[in-house]
Amino acid sequence: IGFENVNRPNTEKKRFNKTRDSRCLQDCESAKHEAIRCIDPTKIEKYKERNDRMTYQLTAPLLDACVLGVVEKEDVYGYTLTQRVMDVVDISESTLYPVLRRLQKSGLLETYDVPYQGRNRRYYRITPPGREQLGFFRSEWITYKDNIDLLLGVNKLLTAN
Repeated sequence: IGFENVNRPNTEKKRFNKTRDSRCLQDCESAKHEAIRCIDPTKIEKYKERNDRMTYQLTAPLLDACVLGVVEKEDVYGYTLTQRVMDVVDISESTLYPVLRRLQKSGLLETYDVPYQGRNRRYYRITPPGREQLGFFRSEWITYKDNIDLLLGVNKLLTAN
């Protein structure tokens, strides 16, 4: 089993000895050991079994599109919105609040507060320019997805089944 050091650029690649360092294996499997990334294919399969969210990182425009898509369905407060996005993509809650502020500053979302158990919940609502931008994102997504499908050979897989 090989390991690659990803946080320290000028160090040698490390080899793992299962009998000598089982703590490292446990840390690697639980994704707590940030300095070493496991490159064993069996670990990748175990990761896939545990993780049902997307593998690919989202760019800022795609993240904007996802947020607008959630808010288009209904007005939603921040926590619920972040949970819905986090159910589908691997992203931290702290990443989404700057996105919400940016979309609000751009006039694509607006906010209002609703009292709830002695506190205010901030709800987000899509604006007409936000709906227009979401339409643009959707058309761009279709083109992008079709092009990536061509590169990956997805159409060949679909017609073979």
